[in-house]
Amino acid sequence: PISIYYGSICLFAAFATALVAVFMKLLSSVFDLIIKEDSPFTDKVRKKVLIVMIFTSIVLCLSAGVGFGCLSGIITWVVTTILDYGKTLQVQSDETL
Repeated sequence: PISIYYGSICLFAAFATALVAVFMKLLSSVFDLIIKEDSPFTDKVRKKVLIVMIFTSIVLCLSAGVGFGCLSGIITWVVTTILDYGKTLQVQSDETL
């Protein structure tokens, strides 16, 4: 009856809160890694950003729908491409100095 309905809402809210907490922890670890590496264009940062973006794509696909999951996947590809290009430019800049 009504208690099952409210209980399921509370469980869903707890699950959503746990997902947000995990996402925020992953996101803060990315920023900590950028601060530690002194550049966002390293392999470690790229790998960590890719993990966070894939996690976000999966969560969006499961919760908001396939359209948002696909859009997030495209954004993941764009961010990864930008980080690769930034790394290439940084290597070229280091070679010219």
